[in-house]
Amino acid sequence: MARILVSGGSLGGLMAANALLRAGHDVTVLERSPRSLEGRGAGIVTHENLREALRQCGAVVDETLGVPVASRVVLNAAGEAECRWEHPQVLTSWGRLYALLRAALPAANHRLGAAVAGVEQSETGVRVRLASGESLAADLLVAADGIRSTIRAQLAPAVQPQYAGYIAGGAACATRRACRAARARRCSTTSASDCPKASR
Repeated sequence: MARILVSGGSLGGLMAANALLRAGHDVTVLERSPRSLEGRGAGIVTHENLREALRQCGAVVDETLGVPVASRVVLNAAGEAECRWEHPQVLTSWGRLYALLRAALPAANHRLGAAVAGVEQSETGVRVRLASGESLAADLLVAADGIRSTIRAQLAPAVQPQYAGYIAGGAACATRRACRAARARRCSTTSASDCPKASR
């Protein structure tokens, strides 16, 4: 059994911690935020690989995972279905996955407000220094502390995140009229010929 520290308590860190814990290791997640990360993130489309990974992490995967949908629909500017095709999936959210993984990890294995400030490596293991001044020893440190990783900045300072040019947009409509207007703007450039496996 190894003593393992996981820096970062988002989805990647929680998945790693749960999997390592179930493999018989002594694991502690160190999350820099003083508060739970619940309520963050956006929508996620699930698939069987994700569901299987969640099961292996000890998460409960049942009908509460998300909302099942049977098909895809493209609407025209008038809000009418231009085409539709069968594509069953379960839609969920980042927050729901976080809650499942967090529930699978015992509270004793998770620390909030534990920001990693530095790490020292030796032949026998690692020593992690927290921003509070506390020092922790372990056999292994998993760096899952995100795009602005403190650990990466220390161990590989030349590696920097670079914007790849991707953007994503999302919206929630408060009224039916707002929904219709947003739908008209979004669908005005979409034609039935853009729909794979479409039936009109």
